[in-house]
Amino acid sequence: GGYIQSEENLSRMDDSWVSDNARVSGDARVFGDAWVSGDAWVYGDARVFDDAWVSDNARVSDNAWVFGDAHVYDSAWVSGNSRVSGDAWVFGNSRVSDNAWVFGNSRVSGDAHVSGDALVKNDKSIFWATKVGNNNDTLTAFKNKDGKITLVHGCFVGSISRFKALLEEKHSERTKREYKLLIKVAKSRILGE
Repeated sequence: GGYIQSEENLSRMDDSWVSDNARVSGDARVFGDAWVSGDAWVYGDARVFDDAWVSDNARVSDNAWVFGDAHVYDSAWVSGNSRVSGDAWVFGNSRVSDNAWVFGNSRVSGDAHVSGDALVKNDKSIFWATKVGNNNDTLTAFKNKDGKITLVHGCFVGSISRFKALLEEKHSERTKREYKLLIKVAKSRILGE
């Protein structure tokens, strides 16, 4: 199997497993039928359990929880007080952080960033577009726990109105039009507007 820092990291009472070059350390726990494999790293106070899989170069850290039939793989990161559960998949270079909840049949992939009070319960709860703006960044939009949309772009995390105000200050007319169109698509998909 892979590396576990202490016997407390991996349950001996069930079918959980750490294999390949995977590492589990700190106060992290892997239990139930969960698997951690590839070059994955689970650490801090993270929990991986039930039928969850963490593989490839994925990282699960801090107080993050991955459970149910959830899959976290590729170079994805789950951190903070985040929860990934149900049949949710987090993969690619995506990030789930802070107090975000990703569950149900949701898919978070590519360069999407879900953070803060996100409540992504299915694929209609999230939208992202890559290679937008002057720096070919990713714009991620998701439903938060208040039922509103939060946007993430680079180091910006906030409301649509705040993002539009920043657009007016810093961007060309073409870039403003692109972002405004993407926001319309996001609102249509997420809120049905």
